[in-house]
Amino acid sequence: MLLLALGCGGTSSGDGPGGDGSLNERVTNPVQNLGGPFEYFAYFDLISDDLEDRVNYDANFLRMVESQPDSVFALSVPPAIDKCNLRVTEAIPTDASVIGFPEAQFNLVSAGDAFTLTGDGGIYTSIVRSESRFEVGTYPIPEPLTLDIPGDEFPMLSGIAVPNTPQVTNLSPTSNGELTANTPITWTPSGVVGNSVYVRVFDFPQSDRVVDLRCRMADDGSFSLSENPDIVNTLNATLGEGFALTGLTLERRAFTVHSEGNTLIVVGKAHQTF
Repeated sequence: MLLLALGCGGTSSGDGPGGDGSLNERVTNPVQNLGGPFEYFAYFDLISDDLEDRVNYDANFLRMVESQPDSVFALSVPPAIDKCNLRVTEAIPTDASVIGFPEAQFNLVSAGDAFTLTGDGGIYTSIVRSESRFEVGTYPIPEPLTLDIPGDEFPMLSGIAVPNTPQVTNLSPTSNGELTANTPITWTPSGVVGNSVYVRVFDFPQSDRVVDLRCRMADDGSFSLSENPDIVNTLNATLGEGFALTGLTLERRAFTVHSEGNTLIVVGKAHQTF
């Protein structure tokens, strides 16, 4: 699943020590105004494997045991623009929130037998749920596309926009460069109106610290962690004042968050090169 590990609130929250006494500090800034409450949640990820020149997908459809407010799904949606999400732990986390499942009880349900992706030239592909999730369409993926879900126990949804993923280049600092609170993050913008740029740092700055930092930025060419003081304060508190991280990478991805009645779905598109 390509969704980001986010969390509730509007700015920040710290989980503090977990039940076993281990560090589990989280700062989250999810996209707002989801609506709700929601009985159904789904994600649908269209994946461009740019190494193998093939198109894959991943999806799950959930029915909540009880309807839930939008705050429960904050782990399952992207961050707000020019905001970051952070988790600092002592070891690599393995809980369900890592892959964006909501923090409430749910059952997996059927959404129908085939999902249709349609472009300007007509139907691009029909994905049969019972078949392989690999090589589900011709490479490269055309843009734009919309997604139709026929529905079963999960409701029918139609005409959901699959987000476009324009190219941005010249990200700085590079993956082996240091990222501090005041390091300018710069890139060459795509020039596409409304585009967001996603970056991630997954680093082990100390023997007992794992940092997973993900930021969504307006595609204007510049950003700094100092714009998110909640992130900076938590990194200073867990790593020490004047922290430095390495491993900044650009993630070519995008998300559409769609709510309709009691149903919430996140449709993602991503390019993978390894």
